Amino acid sequence: MTLQPLSTYLATTLLLLSCVTQVSAQDVTIFAQDGTFSANDTIKVDIVTIGLDSMVSGEFSLGWDTLLLEFQGIDNVDEEIQDHLNPVFNRTQVDSGRVGFQIIDFGLQNLTSRDTVVIFSAVFTSLVNSNATTTIGIIDQPLPTLFGLLDQSQANTTKLSGTITLEQSTSLQNLGLDQRLTVSPNPITSESVLEIELSYASRANLEIIDMSGKLCRKESVQLSVGDNRIPLQVESMITAGTYLLRLTTDREQLVRKIVR
Repeated sequence: MTLQPLSTYLATTLLLLSCVTQVSAQDVTIFAQDGTFSANDTIKVDIVTIGLDSMVSGEFSLGWDTLLLEFQGIDNVDEEIQDHLNPVFNRTQVDSGRVGFQIIDFGLQNLTSRDTVVIFSAVFTSLVNSNATTTIGIIDQPLPTLFGLLDQSQANTTKLSGTITLEQSTSLQNLGLDQRLTVSPNPITSESVLEIELSYASRANLEIIDMSGKLCRKESVQLSVGDNRIPLQVESMITAGTYLLRLTTDREQLVRKIVR
């Protein structure tokens, strides 16, 4: 389902932000909170607004580096905002590192009673296991940044990016064997196959990571109850050496060392 521009919804509620001719003195600031995370952890970035208590509608977009982060959704939605947040995100540009959100009170009441609100936490996973610095930006694609008042005027908006620091997991070098995962033959050849027996079915991500933390390959696989056999793509391991094979299911993460 494609999320329509905010003006499409506001036309039915007399909140035509796209037709605003009067500029309000009211100010709104929206920003992504800075944070430091382990590159192996789930990354939750708080999206914060100041001045939202006078607003009846708003829309904005988030942007990120698709080489470092993968968007998973949102969490910890504010209780007052929850009923006003359009649950259908504008995902038309997610592959390009952009996603849009809308907040509308069709009852023409203020979105919240508080001046400063953490709207929600944007959830990402890291695509690298190495030290890196990146930003989560408040941007104008696919949806522009607009906040509207009851009198149909538009707030003055300040947008601030958040700096996200990723730190390589210190446990990477010490990860050992998981006995449920077997790879044969190992050292790896073009005939190598991963085998695992599970008591549940799950979608999973299969990753090959070198010992510096660089992600060499990632693919999605479907695992079934019982024995599973997955051919390995040896061409993703360009140089000879030790690699980590990481299998992340809906329930757990399994790791095995392999040699090229």
